Amino acid sequence: SQEPLAHSILRENLKHFGARPEKWMETLRSMLWELPGWAGMFHRMEVHTSEAPADTRVRVADFCAVLSIFLRSSMEDMAAAAGLLDPSSETTLASLLSRPAALNKVHGDEAFQH
Repeated sequence: SQEPLAHSILRENLKHFGARPEKWMETLRSMLWELPGWAGMFHRMEVHTSEAPADTRVRVADFCAVLSIFLRSSMEDMAAAAGLLDPSSETTLASLLSRPAALNKVHGDEAFQH
């Protein structure tokens, strides 16, 4: 059977972030911690469909996929604004994130920290 779109988006973005497959769940959890309560709300609406908006199929996986899109876009925008990522190049976030020393040289210790 074909993989759900949300799963393929998550897989692509987790790879783009440089997360190894064995760290995907950990990476996903850290993304979800940025919006406390939201994943739980989506899970509840997925399980208790009567609590979801009318004529809407709510899935936690879809929420996670959208969150990963926003995160990737934000990270790419920040990296481009800092001159670390050229949108026309083949450079990925994974290659940038694997070089923390390069980020610190440009922005100091607080670079890209929440």
